[in-house]
Amino acid sequence: MNLEQQFIAALNADPTYSALVTGKTWLVQLPPNPTYPAAAIQRVSTVPLYVQAGPGYAPQAAVGRARLQFTCWVSNVQNAGVLSDAIAQAVLNVTRSFSAYGSPPTGSPTFMLNRRMELEPQTQPPLFKQVLDLLFWYQDT
Repeated sequence: MNLEQQFIAALNADPTYSALVTGKTWLVQLPPNPTYPAAAIQRVSTVPLYVQAGPGYAPQAAVGRARLQFTCWVSNVQNAGVLSDAIAQAVLNVTRSFSAYGSPPTGSPTFMLNRRMELEPQTQPPLFKQVLDLLFWYQDT
Protein backbone atom coordinates (compact mmCIF):
# COMPACT_ATOMS: atom_id res chain seq x y z
CA MET A 1 0.00 0.00 0.00
CA ASN A 2 1.49 3.35 -1.00
CA LEU A 3 1.57 6.48 1.16
CA GLU A 4 -1.62 7.94 -0.29
CA GLN A 5 -3.58 4.72 0.26
CA GLN A 6 -2.25 4.44 3.82
CA PHE A 7 -3.31 8.00 4.63
CA ILE A 8 -6.77 7.61 3.06
CA ALA A 9 -7.24 4.42 5.12
CA ALA A 10 -6.20 6.27 8.29
CA LEU A 11 -8.64 9.12 7.52
CA ASN A 12 -11.53 6.74 6.83
CA ALA A 13 -10.81 4.86 10.07
CA ASP A 14 -11.13 8.08 12.09
CA PRO A 15 -14.73 8.48 13.34
CA THR A 16 -14.62 12.30 13.43
CA TYR A 17 -13.32 12.57 9.87
CA SER A 18 -15.76 9.92 8.58
CA ALA A 19 -18.70 11.73 10.17
CA LEU A 20 -17.72 15.03 8.52
CA VAL A 21 -16.75 13.81 5.04
CA THR A 22 -19.93 12.03 4.06
CA GLY A 23 -18.76 11.75 0.45
CA LYS A 24 -15.60 9.81 -0.20
CA THR A 25 -11.90 10.60 -0.08
CA TRP A 26 -10.61 10.14 -3.62
CA LEU A 27 -7.14 9.80 -5.07
CA VAL A 28 -6.12 12.83 -7.18
CA GLN A 29 -9.54 14.18 -8.27
CA LEU A 30 -13.24 13.89 -7.62
CA PRO A 31 -15.44 11.89 -9.99
CA PRO A 32 -18.34 13.55 -11.82
CA ASN A 33 -21.25 14.49 -9.52
CA PRO A 34 -19.78 13.47 -6.15
CA THR A 35 -21.58 13.68 -2.80
CA TYR A 36 -20.36 16.68 -0.77
CA PRO A 37 -18.50 17.20 1.42
CA ALA A 38 -15.86 15.23 -0.44
CA ALA A 39 -12.08 15.18 -0.50
CA ALA A 40 -9.14 14.25 -2.70
CA ILE A 41 -5.49 13.58 -1.99
CA GLN A 42 -2.63 13.83 -4.44
CA ARG A 43 1.13 13.58 -4.18
CA VAL A 44 2.75 16.87 -5.15
CA SER A 45 6.39 15.88 -4.79
CA THR A 46 8.71 13.18 -3.45
CA VAL A 47 12.21 13.74 -2.17
CA PRO A 48 14.01 10.41 -1.82
CA LEU A 49 17.05 10.16 0.40
CA TYR A 50 20.24 8.53 -0.83
CA VAL A 51 23.00 6.71 1.03
CA GLN A 52 26.59 6.00 0.17
CA ALA A 53 27.52 2.36 0.35
CA GLY A 54 30.93 2.60 -1.26
CA PRO A 55 32.96 4.42 -3.92
CA GLY A 56 30.76 5.65 -6.76
CA TYR A 57 27.64 3.99 -5.37
CA ALA A 58 24.66 6.04 -4.14
CA PRO A 59 21.51 3.90 -3.95
CA GLN A 60 18.20 5.29 -2.85
CA ALA A 61 17.49 4.76 0.83
CA ALA A 62 14.23 3.19 1.98
CA VAL A 63 13.14 6.48 3.56
CA GLY A 64 12.18 9.84 2.12
CA ARG A 65 9.69 12.63 2.38
CA ALA A 66 6.67 13.36 0.26
CA ARG A 67 4.37 16.35 0.00
CA LEU A 68 0.68 15.54 -0.30
CA GLN A 69 -2.11 17.98 -1.02
CA PHE A 70 -5.41 17.33 0.75
CA THR A 71 -8.39 19.21 -0.71
CA CYS A 72 -11.94 19.14 0.60
CA TRP A 73 -14.99 20.64 -1.10
CA VAL A 74 -18.14 21.76 0.71
CA SER A 75 -21.34 22.66 -1.13
CA ASN A 76 -23.16 24.51 1.66
CA VAL A 77 -21.58 27.96 1.38
CA GLN A 78 -23.43 29.33 4.43
CA ASN A 79 -21.56 27.12 6.89
CA ALA A 80 -18.70 26.12 4.57
CA GLY A 81 -16.04 27.87 6.65
CA VAL A 82 -17.06 26.12 9.85
CA LEU A 83 -17.43 22.71 8.20
CA SER A 84 -14.19 22.90 6.20
CA ASP A 85 -12.31 24.06 9.32
CA ALA A 86 -13.70 21.06 11.22
CA ILE A 87 -12.60 18.74 8.40
CA ALA A 88 -9.12 20.32 8.34
CA GLN A 89 -8.84 19.92 12.12
CA ALA A 90 -9.87 16.26 11.85
CA VAL A 91 -7.18 15.72 9.19
CA LEU A 92 -4.56 17.37 11.41
CA ASN A 93 -5.67 15.20 14.35
CA VAL A 94 -5.16 12.07 12.22
CA THR A 95 -1.66 13.24 11.21
CA ARG A 96 -0.63 13.36 14.88
CA SER A 97 -0.84 9.58 15.17
CA PHE A 98 -0.30 8.56 11.53
CA SER A 99 3.06 7.11 10.56
CA ALA A 100 4.21 5.82 7.19
CA TYR A 101 7.68 5.48 8.64
CA GLY A 102 7.48 1.83 9.68
CA SER A 103 8.09 1.81 13.40
CA PRO A 104 5.99 4.10 15.62
CA PRO A 105 7.51 7.59 15.71
CA THR A 106 8.64 9.38 18.85
CA GLY A 107 7.04 12.53 17.42
CA SER A 108 4.73 13.08 14.49
CA PRO A 109 6.65 12.71 11.21
CA THR A 110 3.94 14.72 9.40
CA PHE A 111 3.84 18.50 9.17
CA MET A 112 1.34 20.97 7.75
CA LEU A 113 3.16 23.33 5.40
CA ASN A 114 0.30 25.48 4.17
CA ARG A 115 -3.46 25.92 4.53
CA ARG A 116 -5.67 28.00 2.28
CA MET A 117 -9.35 28.51 1.49
CA GLU A 118 -10.77 29.13 -1.97
CA LEU A 119 -14.00 29.15 -3.97
CA GLU A 120 -14.65 27.18 -7.15
CA PRO A 121 -16.31 30.04 -9.07
CA GLN A 122 -17.29 28.02 -12.17
CA THR A 123 -19.68 25.85 -10.12
CA GLN A 124 -23.31 26.65 -9.36
CA PRO A 125 -23.75 27.16 -6.53
CA PRO A 126 -20.09 27.98 -5.85
CA LEU A 127 -18.19 25.25 -3.99
CA PHE A 128 -16.07 26.20 -1.01
CA LYS A 129 -12.65 24.54 -0.99
CA GLN A 130 -9.98 24.14 1.68
CA VAL A 131 -6.49 22.94 0.77
CA LEU A 132 -3.87 21.54 3.15
CA ASP A 133 -0.28 20.91 2.06
CA LEU A 134 1.22 18.17 4.23
CA LEU A 135 4.79 16.88 4.45
CA PHE A 136 5.20 13.18 5.31
CA TRP A 137 8.28 11.18 6.18
CA TYR A 138 7.82 7.67 4.87
CA GLN A 139 9.63 4.36 4.72
CA ASP A 140 9.17 1.93 1.85
CA THR A 141 8.24 -1.51 3.08
